[in-house]
Amino acid sequence: MSSASRAFNENKNKLTPFHRYQILFHVHKVAPAIAAGNSVVLKPSPQTPMSAEFLGGIFNNAGLPAGMFNIVQGDSEIGEALVTDPLVRMVLFTGSVRTGHLIALKAGMKKSSLELGGKDAQQ
Repeated sequence: MSSASRAFNENKNKLTPFHRYQILFHVHKVAPAIAAGNSVVLKPSPQTPMSAEFLGGIFNNAGLPAGMFNIVQGDSEIGEALVTDPLVRMVLFTGSVRTGHLIALKAGMKKSSLELGGKDAQQ
């Protein structure tokens, strides 16, 4: 199987941080994955849950097939369940170094992209 056909059917999980331009963070990560034919599970920060719901409405109105973009709201236990789920083949995370380290440990050999650090005073 070619790498292009493998990438087409990958389930990707995106965990995102709190940020005032949250919708841009979502679009920056989610749109390329969907354009490549991947289904996406987005777990937004509990501090900005409506940004993901807003984006979901945009995708729904645009006619995106059911199951291509999925939103899961919740805390770190939900995030851990997503990271460790065997159906999730890639994890993308933007946020604190501490949380990124925990994700890297839990993700094991899964593909992952971690953007860590930032200006959040709570890191």
